[in-house]
Order: sequence, then C-alpha cells, then structure tokens
Amino acid sequence: MPFVIEWITQVNGTTKPLGLPTSVGKLAITLSQEVIVRTDWVSDFAPDTVFEHPILDVLNHYWHQPSRNIPIQVLNQGSVYRHRVWTALNQIPFAATLRYGQLASQLCSGARAVGNACRDNPYPFIIPCHRVIAAQSLGGYCGQLSGERLTIKQNLLAFEADYRP
Repeated sequence: MPFVIEWITQVNGTTKPLGLPTSVGKLAITLSQEVIVRTDWVSDFAPDTVFEHPILDVLNHYWHQPSRNIPIQVLNQGSVYRHRVWTALNQIPFAATLRYGQLASQLCSGARAVGNACRDNPYPFIIPCHRVIAAQSLGGYCGQLSGERLTIKQNLLAFEADYRP
C-alpha cells in the first residue's frame, strides 16, 4: 500500500485548504497542524486554496512512484465500524480490486454496510475505496453512481493498472 497512515486522535487550531491537481482530478486537502483532516475530489478549487506545501510534495510522490511507501498523518474519525472498514481498505493491494461482498465477508458484515462506509470515507484517494467494486459494475465512488466521481474512480483504477507491480 503506498500510504502508510499514522492515525492522529486529535488536532486543534485552524485548518488550511490545500489543492493538488492530479492526472485524474482536482484533490482538495484540508490540513490542521500538519495532519490531514479531510480530502475530497472537487470540480474546482476554492479561491483561498494553497498549492505549495510540503505535504503536497509528499502526496505527489504517489503519481510519480506509486510503489513507494508514503508516510502521512490523518485524523482518526468515524465510528469504530467505519474505521474497521477503512483499515481493511488499506490492506487491498495496489492495483487490485475486491467486490463489496468479498470485503463484507472478510469483515463479517454486509455489502451495503461496507458500501456506506466507503461512501463516508473522509480520505478518498488516501484510503483506497476506489478499489472496491460492485458484483456487476464498478459500483459508486464518493456517494455517486455516475458522473465526475465515477470517472475519477475509473481513472484511478486505470492509473494503478498501468503501474501494476
């Protein structure tokens, strides 16, 4: 897994909006005390977005060396169940996919509950919910079953397939 996550339990202070243009879309990152507290794919960046910051350089390594381990700090949030799903997502190998039902079976859960936890993932791209697909299709991505987000999922999977180890 490219991202080696250190879960931080608490941050205080102001947040800073960062922007990372990538080959698959525009990634908005919210940072507090050098800890990532949220990521999201956006159509356009907010006017106060910052495009130069050391964490952006770290995250940008993924696009140039996706097989390299990238240590990052993210805020630990969500329910115990959601965190369990997100931890399992991080175990899916780079360029591999699992079906919602397969992941649910591993977690002794239901496919719909896994899908809901994927939808609620506060760190798309970092926690690879794009690697989970439906039984007969790609499924959704970031709460959308079609449109820009699903295109990003397709592009992330294609990017990883091109760099398959």
